[in-house]
Amino acid sequence: MSTNFKLFASATIIVGLLTVSAFQHSSIISYENIVKTLNNTVAEQAITIEDQSSEIEELNTSNYLLTVELDLVKDSLNLLQEDLFSLRKQVQKSKKSLAAVENELKIRQQELDFVKSQIKTFQKVKKSAKKKQTALADKVTELEEQIAQLNYMRITSTKDMKIVEEKHEEKVVVANKMTNLKNIMDKTIVDYRGVSIKSDRDGDSLNKLKKEGRNWKYTVINFDLQNAVPALLLDAEFEWRIVDMDNGEALSFIESNKMYPNGKDRKGLTFSYPGYAQETVFINTQAKEGNSYELKLYYVEDGQAYYVNGSSRPIIFDRNIID
Repeated sequence: MSTNFKLFASATIIVGLLTVSAFQHSSIISYENIVKTLNNTVAEQAITIEDQSSEIEELNTSNYLLTVELDLVKDSLNLLQEDLFSLRKQVQKSKKSLAAVENELKIRQQELDFVKSQIKTFQKVKKSAKKKQTALADKVTELEEQIAQLNYMRITSTKDMKIVEEKHEEKVVVANKMTNLKNIMDKTIVDYRGVSIKSDRDGDSLNKLKKEGRNWKYTVINFDLQNAVPALLLDAEFEWRIVDMDNGEALSFIESNKMYPNGKDRKGLTFSYPGYAQETVFINTQAKEGNSYELKLYYVEDGQAYYVNGSSRPIIFDRNIID
């Protein structure tokens, strides 16, 4: 009886030890799976951080180039202001010179009139006055030559002053143009009132892009523009661009199409600002390789597009739509 009890107790202990061992082995396997999952998560986050660092570096480079462009406009405006100052001084000098010539001409004309009156007087006297009359005639000839020379100088001075004034006016026009350009680039504020990414023109807004952005065809932009000088914006030409933040390329507005070989592939949506809030629709049905996009506004003048400082607005980041 005692021996059987001992065997039963030993068997019970062995079964208990085997159960504990099996539980510990299962726990170890579970912990290893958790560690593998955490390692994969850390690796994915490291890749995301590296991609975001590259995007930040590209944005910093873009901001630097925009600052350089604005500085060039400012330097050009300063040079024009210096030219205007020099031309104003030339105009003032020409006016003083012309006034002096006209004053001298007036004096000589008065002397001529006086001499002629003297001649008439002396013509009535005796022959003894002939010598004096001859001297006066010589004086008349001298004065007439001086007057002719002064008239030539007046005509020349007038022409020179007109040339200087025309140059001055040209510089004023250019300077005003550069001043307005700098104002629009540096002081225009874009009031974004809503940007929607859609598959259909009248459909609901999307939340996330599908592969190659196939579900993104329409970008509806509601906005208004503000400037301390509103007249500068009225009827001015602007252009919306949607830029791939991964490679800096702008999406096409009117796409290249083999069916229409004469069609033009434009990189922006051009519009004329009417002076009040409006809605524009950017259409693009092509595949989109990028993951992040931003909306930018450009001012267009004489066929040249100038970025409006501070107008950038991210609309998609890592394929997620930004409200």
